[in-house]
Amino acid sequence: MKSFGFEKVPGFVELNDAECCALEQGFKNNPRIKNQLADSVDKGRLDLYEDELANTANLGSRPKDKTVEDEAKTIYSQIAKAELARLVEVGDGFKCAHGHSSEEHKEALQSVVRKFSQPVN
Repeated sequence: MKSFGFEKVPGFVELNDAECCALEQGFKNNPRIKNQLADSVDKGRLDLYEDELANTANLGSRPKDKTVEDEAKTIYSQIAKAELARLVEVGDGFKCAHGHSSEEHKEALQSVVRKFSQPVN
C-alpha cells in the first residue's frame, strides 16, 4: 500500500483498486473541477492527491493532520461526484482504464462519496 503520511488509526479510509482507478480517471476527465479545487487548495498538494492514485492498487487515507484530512475528503469527494456525473451523462457499455467497466467505476465512485462523507473519528 502506498502511503504519504497516512496511517491506520480509527477513521482510516482505504481505497481499493477500482476506487483509485476511478478517481484517477476523475482527475483526468474533469479539469474544470480540478481547477476550481486549485483555487482553494495548494497546487502542489492537489497534485500529490492525484499522483497518489497512479499505479496503486490500494491507498490508505487517514492523514495525521485534521486540515489535510478535511482537504482530502473534499478533494476526493468532489472529484468522485464530478466523474460520476460525467459517467452517467456518457452512458454505459465502455471499458475504463485498467479494464474496469463503466458500471464498476460508477460503483467505485459511489463508494468513495460514501466513504468520504462519513464523519471521521
